[in-house]
Amino acid sequence: MAFCSNCGTQLDDSAKFCSSCGAQNIAVNQAQGASPQQNVTQEAAPLQNQAQGAGQQQGFNQAAAPLQNQAQGAGQQQGFNQGSAPQQYQTQGAGQQGSGAKPSFFKKLMDTADTTAEYDPRDIADNKVMAVLAYLGILVLIPMFTAPKNSRYARYHVKQGFTLFLCYIALSIVNFLLRLIKVTRYFWGVPYQTTPGIIIFLGWLLSLPLLVLTIIGIINAYQGRAKELPIIGKFTILK
Repeated sequence: MAFCSNCGTQLDDSAKFCSSCGAQNIAVNQAQGASPQQNVTQEAAPLQNQAQGAGQQQGFNQAAAPLQNQAQGAGQQQGFNQGSAPQQYQTQGAGQQGSGAKPSFFKKLMDTADTTAEYDPRDIADNKVMAVLAYLGILVLIPMFTAPKNSRYARYHVKQGFTLFLCYIALSIVNFLLRLIKVTRYFWGVPYQTTPGIIIFLGWLLSLPLLVLTIIGIINAYQGRAKELPIIGKFTILK
């Protein structure tokens, strides 16, 4: 039961005004005023919960973003590593193949000692002609006897040219002996002696290496290089 705060008359719990004096029932009005506030609070609670949930979700997303970026970066790095792995293996394989490849026989044959740095450039320039003459067969005698005695460059090529000249002499002896082999042929019924064509071809074939060595020696001498001839360059007859 409620009582009027003005006159003290007993009022119903739901009466808003006093039936005697007409004053407002303060207790009912306060209860009704608090009820909307409670309803508003109750209605606002889900929104607040949603806001808090959104805030937590946003915080979770912000916290998870670096991890997600790290995972994506790791995936991209892994993809890059996987993509570059075959190329890396190909590069390594090509390097191993290049390093394991053996030089050709001709390249290995031409890889002889080069001592050009040990000679005086002025000596080389002044005696190139003498060095070239050393590889022209019997003309090796010209630089052998007329080249300056103090010319180490001319002397170097004279030694090689003289060895090459002796090889030509040896080949001439071999060809002479081979040409002693004769066969009988007939021309209009008249017999005659001749050297077989195979013997002539064999002599020509044996002269090819010496011709190549002659060309190499001339090129080296003209270019100012003190480089050994292949095969015969290691053999020194003249001191």
